[in-house]
Amino acid sequence: MEIKYRIIDFDPNQHSITVRYYTNLLTEDLLAISFNNDGTILRKDDGTPARCQTDYHINIWKTNPPPTLDDIKKIANDSAPYDWFKLKHDILDPDVDTSLSAVSSLIDQEFVAEKPISVVELAMQNETQENADIESEIQKIIDSITSTSNSNSSSANT
Repeated sequence: MEIKYRIIDFDPNQHSITVRYYTNLLTEDLLAISFNNDGTILRKDDGTPARCQTDYHINIWKTNPPPTLDDIKKIANDSAPYDWFKLKHDILDPDVDTSLSAVSSLIDQEFVAEKPISVVELAMQNETQENADIESEIQKIIDSITSTSNSNSSSANT
């Protein structure tokens, strides 16, 4: 899947760009969301759809120095909705089961959400475990030295 994009607008007051993403399979016309009263796609003067599902408003946080053309292109590229397009392509592929049949038994049931562990919390847990492991190893070494020392003392006393 090849994702294409074009910068379709910018707003200096918001220091932002609007980027449209599309693929060969999910064209701009298929992603259009603005329509005339007769159901035809509302188009801009250049013939492209006026609005699409994948028109993303992206703030450009870099201000000093101002972003270069390469910076802007990288930001637009890195903001592409790769996972969303993969899902949409999978939905269109008859060989991929996207029926969500497992969900039918979950409809209208109530569940209690549990907050997922953040990356920071996970790192802290790992660090705590590593420290405990190190302390345990140190204690084993101390115990080994102590028992060897006690054995040697006992042997010397006999």
